[in-house]
Amino acid sequence: MIESYFLRCLHKERIYTKNSPIIQDFLNLFDEKTRMWGKGVYSSKWTSTFYTLRELVQLGVHPNCKEFQMGLDTLVNKIWMSESSLKTDICILAMLVSLFAYAKRDGLMIHDILLHILNLQQPDGGWNCAYNRHKTVVSSINTTLAVLEALRDYQALGVIPIDDIDSYIKQGQDYLLRKKIYQRETTGKPIKSYVTKIHFPIRWQYDLYRALEYFKSVEYPYTEAMEDALQLVQGSFKNGLMPKGPQFSGDVHFTYELEFYKKINTIRALSILKQYKYQVYEDLINIEI
Repeated sequence: MIESYFLRCLHKERIYTKNSPIIQDFLNLFDEKTRMWGKGVYSSKWTSTFYTLRELVQLGVHPNCKEFQMGLDTLVNKIWMSESSLKTDICILAMLVSLFAYAKRDGLMIHDILLHILNLQQPDGGWNCAYNRHKTVVSSINTTLAVLEALRDYQALGVIPIDDIDSYIKQGQDYLLRKKIYQRETTGKPIKSYVTKIHFPIRWQYDLYRALEYFKSVEYPYTEAMEDALQLVQGSFKNGLMPKGPQFSGDVHFTYELEFYKKINTIRALSILKQYKYQVYEDLINIEI
């Protein structure tokens, strides 16, 4: 059975444990003098401190890991506590909230960042990180999903309540569902070519897999608006397995083996279908490989 096979492989390789060899390789690159990875806080992509921390979260780094916490200190000081232009980017702030929530950081600081983000909600219910560059009246799927993920992670942290948070969340969810997860409302075509493909690691860009994983994670019930996206997920399996998927261009610390990408993506896609297309999921996991 496919799912049990890959779960055994992931467990054997200790991908999701503090002592994972892959995670340790990342931690070995941390510079304790600068308290950073790579050459900067946010750039270059994808070896900067910001994106290294995001990749470590996806690999399951322990939130109390010393290097992880020190890297977060750098982000606090260089982004939120400074006059950096990064502080005006909603996408960056939303992803920062998710990192802080994962590490169980100071609830008051995260609360303040989220209040700032929520005040920038667009009339259509979503958010757009371009608000500070030009007058915006429509939202971005990239920014909206990042904000929804941040709100989910903040709620899971269980700290200071935010008034009307459920209303903000519902409006953001409705915005994505009006687009049937990945389509332009005017034409029904994909908003961007890359949004129909699965990507690992997850950077800042949107794709329908990441969006469906979000809806799954908050136990959002099936709706017809998801159907086209779910059909694409189902149709992406080849002989019961998901592909590696394309990679976003940029510098990387490491490249994974092809089978690793397939393992991760297969489990991710199966988890979506398990939630929303259970019979399809059952059929897939019983394929012999």
